Amino acid sequence: MTATTQTPESNRKRLAMGIIEYLDKAIAEGFVSSDGAESLEVARQCISDAFEIDVEDESQTKELSIKPFALDKVFEVY
Repeated sequence: MTATTQTPESNRKRLAMGIIEYLDKAIAEGFVSSDGAESLEVARQCISDAFEIDVEDESQTKELSIKPFALDKVFEVY
């Protein structure tokens, strides 16, 4: 993430981006059936629209990404 001031809004967008990244991983790694993958793609689009995240915008994606951390790793720690 770039050196920007963290605000509640930017933190919410980063969390949303983390969810989008997890959904991408779930689709790519086949965690769900093909019907499930289609549903996750719709969910991904809804989340990106709701939080005004343009996943095609590389600079925004890079700024909001939580990589290399991943949300599913939370459950390995706690």
